[in-house]
Amino acid sequence: MVITTAEDFLVYLQNIIVKFENEKIKNNKPNLGVIYTPNQIVQNIVSSIFKSYNIKNIQINNLKNIRILDPACGSGRFLLAAALELYEFYRDSNLKHQDYEIKKYIIQNHLYGVDIEAKACFITKLRLFLWLVSNETSQFFINKISIKDLSLSNMEQIFERFHLKFNIFCTDFLLDFNIDKFDIIFGNPPYIENKKIKNVEFKKKLVKRFKSAYRLFDLSILFIEKSLELLEDNGYISFILPNKFLSADYGIKVRNLLFNQIEIEEIINISSLPIFQNTATYPIILTLKKVKPSEEHKVHIKIFNNIEDLSQNNKIKTIKFHQNLIQIFPSKVIPISGNIELISYLYRNFKTFTETFKDLKIIYRPFGFLRYRKYFNNISEMRQSDNDLLLIGTGNIGKAHIKFNKRIKIAGKNIKISYFNYNPGFKHVWSDLNSEKLIFREIAKDLTCCYDPGIFINITGLYFIKITSFNTNQLFSLLTILNSEFLDSVFKTLFSSLHMAGGYLRFNGSFIKRLPMPHQYPSSLSYCGKLIQFISQLQYDLNSSIQNNRIKSKFERIRDKYSINIDKILTFFRNLSNSLVKLLYLDEFYLKSQLDYNIIRKILYFDFNRQISNLRFKYILPRFEMQKYSICSLDELELNLIEIKKFFDKTYEDIKLVNQMSSILNNKL
Repeated sequence: MVITTAEDFLVYLQNIIVKFENEKIKNNKPNLGVIYTPNQIVQNIVSSIFKSYNIKNIQINNLKNIRILDPACGSGRFLLAAALELYEFYRDSNLKHQDYEIKKYIIQNHLYGVDIEAKACFITKLRLFLWLVSNETSQFFINKISIKDLSLSNMEQIFERFHLKFNIFCTDFLLDFNIDKFDIIFGNPPYIENKKIKNVEFKKKLVKRFKSAYRLFDLSILFIEKSLELLEDNGYISFILPNKFLSADYGIKVRNLLFNQIEIEEIINISSLPIFQNTATYPIILTLKKVKPSEEHKVHIKIFNNIEDLSQNNKIKTIKFHQNLIQIFPSKVIPISGNIELISYLYRNFKTFTETFKDLKIIYRPFGFLRYRKYFNNISEMRQSDNDLLLIGTGNIGKAHIKFNKRIKIAGKNIKISYFNYNPGFKHVWSDLNSEKLIFREIAKDLTCCYDPGIFINITGLYFIKITSFNTNQLFSLLTILNSEFLDSVFKTLFSSLHMAGGYLRFNGSFIKRLPMPHQYPSSLSYCGKLIQFISQLQYDLNSSIQNNRIKSKFERIRDKYSINIDKILTFFRNLSNSLVKLLYLDEFYLKSQLDYNIIRKILYFDFNRQISNLRFKYILPRFEMQKYSICSLDELELNLIEIKKFFDKTYEDIKLVNQMSSILNNKL
């Protein structure tokens, strides 16, 4: 571009900034933490934090002393937005100064920026310089510097000619930046997972320096701790951050820091917005005030579903809860959706899974965390010994049934469920794995569990629950609870910030251990668990191109003879079990609320042991030759279906029961 006027030069500089940002967006590398923030988000954060700080009502002499920091300034968007807001405040104060003088004062006395990338710091300076001179004439430039000297390579000299001093520092904010104190700190810190920090020495320094550098920490949360150190009392922080730290294990120390010392003012959930394309980032806007929280202080949670909501902040539905409630949530998880008052009720009245069962074992990757491939040498299509188990994968687990036709895809392999041969070297884990247990999926859209009589094994992607003190019926009762919509909603309220692409969640064993467990495990839930597992397995087998004509023909005869609709039966009993589980947890609450669920209560606490003994858990199809892989005979298939149909007819036709089920399932509390 040929530069013949000052205006040409300013257009040229603006193009440099645009090109820089476009390249960053195009070559966006979230592994390096490089993510640029849309202007709507920037404006929302800056406007909101200035409103919280109440800058409009600050006297001009005090306003002049306010210092603002962006610790990862990138291309300077946040600092420019702050400059624009400050400029309006100064103008409203009727100062008898020229625009240029006010802008220069703002740049040199209010704004501070840090970035580890030199070019980003340079671009930030360009952006602020452009704002400073945006309304000036060519003659103004000529008085400062000749046209022929207006070039990008001369920018530092140009800044000097304008006697312009920037507080923009190219350094490592976390380890090397030591200027304090600031009244407002905001920005978009880099998101880098612990395992992607390749510099081992750098990582060691972080762990030594920061309390919040815990386990598989994300680099972004260290910015919170460092910023709090640099912040004045009663100052504000507002950051865009990945939402994982609100519930992930690595976030426990930073959550402790926030809970004990800081007021959490607001959390805006923007994870549904397509803001960070080509990344797996689900961001929130976290706003904090450096003051010890009072007993009455409430956290405000907002959800923005589209970008237009940002300009209508006050119209967005807000969830509010007392910050001290976080104290009773497991590991001080900070929920950002769901019925938070209900969650607090549960943890005041029920113990966690770990606290309830001292003999609880949750087993994951029983052969270790690395080098999966070598274990495929233990797979065979033929059983080698009575100790062999069956290898299954994530996709084989459905709610209360096994998807036997799903293939296992792992470590480049694509195999069917096969025998996993016993090896004396596996003795230390075999006693747990060949015992009856429950299995749940690690990655799923809903909490998904099934019963295992002690025949399945897994390399990764599944968790096994073993409780030595539990008998079979109690395990089925627990199965009903874990598969319930109620406990699924509790999990999602607490841990939905760990969601993945496509609506999937990570059902980590450490999170399951923190779920509230009921005081009782009634036989009614055991009966429902057995019934649902049997019908679910039958339904799956019938819908997956069943090859055994004898079983298929037998079922069709039974179905026609007794008018059995297994889809209808399964839907009804899932609804019934969901009602029973919800009442199990909330019966005392409903009684106080004068909500009468007397018929469901009668079923919940009825003794179903005789009915349970009439309904033995067995598999439908003869797929494997194993002692614990029990198969229904044709007569047992008929007897089970008769038993189930009998109970179905009795309950399905009870209008009062059906109405109570509908009421309790639809009751949002």
